[in-house]
Amino acid sequence: VFDIWFGQAQDLHTVLKKVLADALFVSPLVAFPLFFTLREALNGKGLLSGLRCWKNAAVPTMRAYWLIWPLFHFLNFRFTPACLRIAAVAMMSFFYLVLFSWQANRSRVS
Repeated sequence: VFDIWFGQAQDLHTVLKKVLADALFVSPLVAFPLFFTLREALNGKGLLSGLRCWKNAAVPTMRAYWLIWPLFHFLNFRFTPACLRIAAVAMMSFFYLVLFSWQANRSRVS
């Protein structure tokens, strides 16, 4: 979608527009609210429960997101060929989930 909105160029200006669009619009206003809403709805708690859940989790969720993903997206949009970007995101997602799973469960092992 970002290639359609902003073009396929890998220059600094285009890359910054893509990173900012993701970090300030798509993730906090579309992706995460949709995730929390659907998760709660599928667990039988309803759509409004999902929005309340997102409201309570928004700040810590976005803090964790902004620590890693904008830099990754910058490097990905700037240096990764378009045909390999999805694979790069998948790899980074894997390591991101491993890191946070390890961190969340670290106290249980100790």
